[in-house]
Amino acid sequence: MPLSGERTERLSDGREYTVQWFERARFELHPENAPPFDVLLGRLGTEVLTPAEPVDEPEPPVTSGPQHKIAFVSDRDGDNEIYSMNTDGSAITNLTFNPANDTEPAWSPDGLQLAFVSNRSGNNEIYIMNADGTGLYQLTFMEVDNRRPTWSPDGRRIAFASQRRGKTDIYTINLFGAGLTNLSSAFAINESPTWSADGSRIAFAANRDAGDWEIYAMNADGTEQQNISESPEDDRDPRWSPDGSRIVYVSNREGDWEVFTMNADGSNQRNITNSPDDDGFPAWSPDSNRIVFHSLPFVAGSAPNFDLFVIDANGRNMQNLTNHPANDILPTWSPVPIE
Repeated sequence: MPLSGERTERLSDGREYTVQWFERARFELHPENAPPFDVLLGRLGTEVLTPAEPVDEPEPPVTSGPQHKIAFVSDRDGDNEIYSMNTDGSAITNLTFNPANDTEPAWSPDGLQLAFVSNRSGNNEIYIMNADGTGLYQLTFMEVDNRRPTWSPDGRRIAFASQRRGKTDIYTINLFGAGLTNLSSAFAINESPTWSADGSRIAFAANRDAGDWEIYAMNADGTEQQNISESPEDDRDPRWSPDGSRIVYVSNREGDWEVFTMNADGSNQRNITNSPDDDGFPAWSPDSNRIVFHSLPFVAGSAPNFDLFVIDANGRNMQNLTNHPANDILPTWSPVPIE
C-alpha cells in the first residue's frame, strides 16, 4: 500500500517525475499489459534503478519419441546382419552381431519383435528376437531350409516357406514352435507368404504355371488357391498392404525387375518404379501410402551395390535411404512406432 501521496521530484537522471512511495518490497510489471506511462523503480532518495533487460527463456530441448523403423539386411560389417534404422535412413543399428548369415527380417504386429532367418545352427532356421536384438530364441528345428517368415495380424502365428517334404511349401506355426500346418501342398516351389490385414487370406509366389512365377492367394487354411497375377513372365515377393486393398510385388515382365502394385483381386496391375535398375523385396509403410524396396542400379562397366529406396505408392518421390557402398537389402517397415 502507498506510504505517501503523489508529488513531483527531480531524480538522479535530472528529469522530473511523479513520485509515490510504497511499502512493498516487490513490484510487478507485466510488459504484455503495459500501463499508459513509464514505471521506474528507486530506493529511498532520488536514485533511479534501471530495469534489467528481459531475458529470453531457452526453449526446452526437443526429445525424440518413438519412431517407425525399417529393419533390413546389410553386409556392411562383413557378413549379413539384421539392422534397423529410422524411416529417413538415420540411426542405423546392428541388431544381431553374429558371424552367421542373418536375413529376411519380419516385424511382429505390435512392433516388439522381429522374426528372421539364420544359418547359425547349420541350416536356415527361423529365429525370433526383441526389436532391440535381445531375447533371441530359435523357433524352428527342422534341419531343412526354412525361409520368408511373416506374422499373422493377431501375432499368434508365423507363416513361412519350408522344404520339409523335399519341396518348398507354405507352412504356419505358432510362437511356441507347435501346430505346424502345411497350407500349399503343391508340386511346385511355393514361397514368400504374406497375410491380408484381416488374417483371412494369404498371398504367396509359386512357379506352378508352366514354370513361371505367379502371385497366388488362398484362404488362411490353405483352401481356394487362385492365381491372381496371371502374367506370362515372373511375378514374385508379394506383400499385402496394411489397409487390405492392394498387393505390392516385383515382376520382370518389362525386361528387368520392377516394383508393381495391383488390387487384392489381381486387377489394376501397375509398374511404379519404371527404371533400368533391378528392384526387389518391396514392403508397405503402415499407412499404405509408401513402399520401401531394395534396388541394384544399372551402372555400365561397374560393380554396383544394393541400396534401400522408398517411393510413394503412386510411383512418385523415389528416395535413396542408405546410399552406402555395402549391400543393403530385404527391408521391412515396422507397423507401429518403436522406442
